[in-house]
Amino acid sequence: MTAARWLALGVPLLAVLAAAQLERDRRARAAALLAAVAAALGVAALNESARRTGWYAFAPVHGAYRGIPVDLWLGWAALWGALPVLLRRFLPLPLALGLLLWLDVVAMPALHPLVLLGPHWLVGEVVGLLAVALPAQLLGRWSADGRHLRARVLLQVVVFATLLLWLVPSIAFELGGGSWSPLTGLPSWSWPKSRCWWPPRRSSRYASSPDGAAEPRTRGIRRPGLSAPGPTRIWRTRCRSAGLPCSC
Repeated sequence: MTAARWLALGVPLLAVLAAAQLERDRRARAAALLAAVAAALGVAALNESARRTGWYAFAPVHGAYRGIPVDLWLGWAALWGALPVLLRRFLPLPLALGLLLWLDVVAMPALHPLVLLGPHWLVGEVVGLLAVALPAQLLGRWSADGRHLRARVLLQVVVFATLLLWLVPSIAFELGGGSWSPLTGLPSWSWPKSRCWWPPRRSSRYASSPDGAAEPRTRGIRRPGLSAPGPTRIWRTRCRSAGLPCSC
C-alpha cells in the first residue's frame, strides 16, 4: 500500500510539473493552482458523501484525514484540478472529463486493498466528475483565459467560503479533538432566537452619508461616561445565550 500511495501522489505531481513547463503564462499557472484548491475541497466533500453512501472507503492508514489518505487526496486534487487546466489547449473540457473518468475507472480497482469499492462506486465517480471536477475545471479555465467574470467570481466565493467556513474548522476539530456537534446539536428553533450566527451590526452611532462616508448620528448620543456595547460584547453575549464557547 505504501508504493500505491507514493504513486498516487508522485505521478500526478510530476505530470503537473511537466505540464507547467508547457504553460509559461503566470495567470494560467495561478488558475491551475486555484483549480487544484477547488478540487481538493470537492474531493474532501465527496469523501464525506462516500462515507455515508458506501460508494467507496479507504483502508485505515497513517497520514489520513477523515479516512482519506492525504497523499491520495493531494494527487486527486492535482489530477482533477491543475493538470487539465495546464493542458487546456490540447484537452477540450469534454475530452478532459472523459479521460478523467476512464482513468478513475481503471485506477480505483487497481488500488485495492488501499481503496475499498462499494457496489455503487461508479455512481460516486460520476457524481464526483460532475460536482467536483467540472466546477474546478470551469473555474480554472475561465480564470486562465479571462472569461466569464461573474461566473468565476461566484465560483471563487464558493471555494473560499467553503475553505474558511468548513474545511479549516473541520481540520482544527480533527486535530484538536473537537467536533461540530455543539453547533449541529442545537435545536433548529434556537438559532433564530439566540441570533448567535448573525454578524454583529455596525455601531448605531454611525450612518452612511449620501457620498458613502460615515457620519455620526445627531440623535441618540450617549452621555459622557456611558459606553455603547461594542460588536465584540454583542457577539460574546449571543454566543453565551446559545451555550456556545466564545474566544472573543
